[in-house]
Amino acid sequence: TAPAAIKQAVMANMGIALLPCFSVDRELASGQLHAVRLEEGVLGRRFSLLWTPASLKSEGVRTLFRFLVAFADELAFRPLQSPSEHVRRVFNQSTTLRKLLKGLPNEAA
Repeated sequence: TAPAAIKQAVMANMGIALLPCFSVDRELASGQLHAVRLEEGVLGRRFSLLWTPASLKSEGVRTLFRFLVAFADELAFRPLQSPSEHVRRVFNQSTTLRKLLKGLPNEAA
């Protein structure tokens, strides 16, 4: 299936993915994949941005994560009260992702 192929690509460190939560429950529970939960906004469905610790070695993945944090307000189609604060709060929940926030404007404590 397409979701299975996408998950395999992420686990092979070929990139990151945006998939419905129900399709990655097993991989999240086993620790094969890690998620940034996107709980608010207009997606209409709950999605996770999937990554593996090894994928953070890719400058492209790190750049995408920094971009999502830096431009959360502009990326929200129907803005949350504060999209950038929501994204920063979600990223701060992960020790690994928290490191990506360092050096960005308005860095969360």
